Amino acid sequence: MLLHATHQWPDAIMPHLWLNALKMSNPMSLFSKSIHVQQIDHLHTFGCLTYVIDSKLQQRQKIDKWRQRSQIGVYLGQSMQHARTVHLILSIKTGLVSTQYHVQFDNLFKTTRWKEYLPKSEWKLKARLIKPPPSNTPDLDD
Repeated sequence: MLLHATHQWPDAIMPHLWLNALKMSNPMSLFSKSIHVQQIDHLHTFGCLTYVIDSKLQQRQKIDKWRQRSQIGVYLGQSMQHARTVHLILSIKTGLVSTQYHVQFDNLFKTTRWKEYLPKSEWKLKARLIKPPPSNTPDLDD
């Protein structure tokens, strides 16, 4: 799952997400000794693009018509502390994982084909997993 997601969206997925992939691959019914079987329509592809609806729209408030209506995130699986419809989403801007309910999934990674239109993933830089690109400005200390 992790290799597939990395191949589809290398800008946002990296091997440091292996623990989330491992959690998602193991059915919770084995550990919780429950007989619940997940429905196919509740399953989503690990690492797929998710569109999280703006919080004001979630609360049925109006927003400016030119304002962006959703944020792009990375799907990391279902939340274990909430209902089955609550998902763990990694923000590509902040690197924080949050639980979200109003989410649309791109399970087939169709929107990654237009890489020039996707926002740049900044979470790896903010988590200090990669080094910042070198600056083109000269040092003032010289």
